[in-house]
Amino acid sequence: MCKRLKISVGITVKNDNWVVETLDSIMHQSRMPDEIIIVDAFSTDGTKELLDERVDLYRSSGLPIMITQKEGNIATGRNMIMNLANGEYVAMTDSDCIADVNWLKELERSVLSNSAEIEDNVDVVGGLTGVFGEGVQADVKEHNPAFVKVDGVEVDFAYQTRNVLLNKETVDRVRGFNTDYILYEDMDLMYRIAKEGGKIVYNQKARVYHKNSPNTKRYMMKMYNDALWSAIFYDDHPDAYGGGRSVGQMAGRALIDELIAVLMIATGTISKSDSSKVGIGRVGGGVMGLLEGILEELGSII
Repeated sequence: MCKRLKISVGITVKNDNWVVETLDSIMHQSRMPDEIIIVDAFSTDGTKELLDERVDLYRSSGLPIMITQKEGNIATGRNMIMNLANGEYVAMTDSDCIADVNWLKELERSVLSNSAEIEDNVDVVGGLTGVFGEGVQADVKEHNPAFVKVDGVEVDFAYQTRNVLLNKETVDRVRGFNTDYILYEDMDLMYRIAKEGGKIVYNQKARVYHKNSPNTKRYMMKMYNDALWSAIFYDDHPDAYGGGRSVGQMAGRALIDELIAVLMIATGTISKSDSSKVGIGRVGGGVMGLLEGILEELGSII
């Protein structure tokens, strides 16, 4: 690899102290970034102050690290990153992720090895996302493709901004992230790049690891919101297929998983109870409580 790209790394955050761990993983890359840009959406839990302290520790490295604040959703923050970036390419990840030590090295390798003469032949590089944390059963998620046909060719565009490398000029050309999207802003951007004939490549060795939440309530709400915004996305882009359409099924499976968990707990109660009626009653109460809680939460955001 004789050429070296200029790569900025961008992270958006709001009320997530874990972002300092994300920053640590970026500062220990085998291929260091040329700058880091963090956009904080005016956190109120001390996240900004923790970031300031951590950045102070890294001042002696000489690597430019910028922390700025911008009100708005994730798409707004990502557009701010793109506007501030000085790199030819911008690598993005999320504030609850850890980047593999060779993450940037692999992203850069994908650009250089897939370019004919100049680096802007590649518009997007997507990587593989693993998971870590309590309750994790597998440490690697398979890439879940989504497709759109461009000039009769099926193009996979389903790459999320928790693990992606973007050509800055390309993103500027398609007018950046759509701030109307609360979620799926990355899928919308990738779709538009694909429709314009952009070159999108995949490197499963470019890995980040996403923090799994053991909080059932947060997990269920995430599944619900993903299902909602995937439906909005596919309504806006009816020629796209695959990928996010399965999010609704994922939400359904998550619900069944939680019901099974309640039943398993209740089964233990039955086995220790002198009266099967007591145990069965607790099963019914647990299931009804779960359903009532889900309906209450859904009703509060509809």
